[in-house]
Amino acid sequence: ERYGIGDCKIAEKFLEMIQEHNLLDNDNNLHILEALFISLRTQSHSYVENFVKLDGNEHLKNLLSECSRRSGLEQHATAILLCFRALLNSTIGRLAVLSSDATLCVIASSTCLQSAKCKILPFFFFDKI
Repeated sequence: ERYGIGDCKIAEKFLEMIQEHNLLDNDNNLHILEALFISLRTQSHSYVENFVKLDGNEHLKNLLSECSRRSGLEQHATAILLCFRALLNSTIGRLAVLSSDATLCVIASSTCLQSAKCKILPFFFFDKI
């Protein structure tokens, strides 16, 4: 509701928010990534298609890569991994994630993070290959 879930412009709005440079600098922004996960999981096929067309998966990859470089971002990394997992539920999202070697490498490297969830979630991606 707060981010207009159901609104046709929601994918664009989420992309604006995840492109902000300070998204990972504040724990209060974690709810944005969690809301994106819910949105990717529950919205229509056209919503996911629009998110992918706008390179949302690329932005998620960059955020996850940044989480791996900085300490204390395991919760953010978990939320981002859940966003990728939600993308795997649609044909276009799955194609976007699994066809990018760079994305798969960043997802695999998240197993080096300290969080148990970050160590386990990547294995759900590789059972789709």
